[in-house]
Amino acid sequence: MASVKPLLLVLAVGVAGCGRHAAGTQSPDGGAVTGRAFDVVASLKPTPGAGLMSGDFPSSSHFTLAFTDETHVVVGAQGQGALAAVMRDGDTFHVVGAVPVGAPNASTCSTATDLSLQSFDFTLSGTTLQGHGAGKADISCGDCEFTEPFTFEAVAGPDKTPPTLVGSAREIDPFAEFSLGTSEPLSPAATAKLVDSNGASADLVPLVPNAAGGGDAGVSEPITGFTKPNVVLPTGGGYSVQVDGLVDYAGLHGLANAALRLGSFPEPPVLAADGFESATGSTLGGAAVITAGEAFGDAGAGALAPITGTRSIYVARSGVPFATNSDLNARFLARLAVPAGATKVSFSYQQASNFAAEAFSGRVFVGSVGHTAASSYAFAQPTSSTSTPIGNGVTVFLGAPQSFAIDLPSDHTDEVVFEIASTDVQCSLGRAQVGLLVDDLRVE
Repeated sequence: MASVKPLLLVLAVGVAGCGRHAAGTQSPDGGAVTGRAFDVVASLKPTPGAGLMSGDFPSSSHFTLAFTDETHVVVGAQGQGALAAVMRDGDTFHVVGAVPVGAPNASTCSTATDLSLQSFDFTLSGTTLQGHGAGKADISCGDCEFTEPFTFEAVAGPDKTPPTLVGSAREIDPFAEFSLGTSEPLSPAATAKLVDSNGASADLVPLVPNAAGGGDAGVSEPITGFTKPNVVLPTGGGYSVQVDGLVDYAGLHGLANAALRLGSFPEPPVLAADGFESATGSTLGGAAVITAGEAFGDAGAGALAPITGTRSIYVARSGVPFATNSDLNARFLARLAVPAGATKVSFSYQQASNFAAEAFSGRVFVGSVGHTAASSYAFAQPTSSTSTPIGNGVTVFLGAPQSFAIDLPSDHTDEVVFEIASTDVQCSLGRAQVGLLVDDLRVE
């Protein structure tokens, strides 16, 4: 099954100035090659009869091509790219090997998610580049992905477009995993950092630069994006990404310290190790509280009851059984004290589904602020389940209680942040929707 590609958030970064083209090897028209950069527009045509969904194929691709020296070019866009060798045959330049150029407006369903040029030949005339070649597109069809070949004709003028950031991010929380791409490959000196919503340097988290790849020995690879390291963020705040040295190969600058706001999250509660029995109100840590004998959702009293005692919590997103209840949430987030000698976090769970024997699609995270996060997907299919009609011809399957445990990271402190997050299953027709009833949460 192909992975689902994330949606893009875009930050436009203002122009601070343009660099000068360096002198270098001469092009066929007498202009310098080294230091020249181009904004390329390629018109794409899928190979007739090769694919199944040509109607969803993009008609064009915009990317940057820049000469770093007489034998190398940087090619890329949308957080992808490569440093490639270039060979000259008379008036024609030939890019050696395949180069990724990203996909315009990539979404998760029935669209191209990646584009790469498998061959690319071009000529230069004054400030104009013209070329042609062939490539392939990876196209999502929801739970699958297939490849469709294409040919293209390209034309380009001088690069006059300043760099921007394009990013993919989970809903922000202390365990947020995200990467930021760049609209075009950047100088190897580019950096980025994560700061709190007020720009406080005390909470600064340097992001890891992503090198484009394809470089030869002694040739610096361009930067195509940044990735957050596996560090638990401080709780109860919001975060922004700030960039420094956002410079492309035409010498165009992005605005220094331009911020991409990622959102915020509330301070999670510190929980007692009592199986949620001391919980008050209808929610706890963002999840719904299920109370014995009280009506919940569209099934009425007793249809979704606590696993043990008088209270459990329910983690579920839109579309799952009992989703009519306004207190449902796709995430549960809390802080837990760590007793001396403890090695793991454990809990019991039941799965509520619109199909029998389906497992909850989600992930568990644990870790101390400023330290390493551990995670696990290990939710098992129910060993048995009972069915409950809830009206309108709908039946809910409630799995037998099961247990879950995740080891604490080795660098934990005396308090950890804990999260259960439901995964959004997109583009999946007929896919089961599963909610998770949780109880007996403890550190031991």
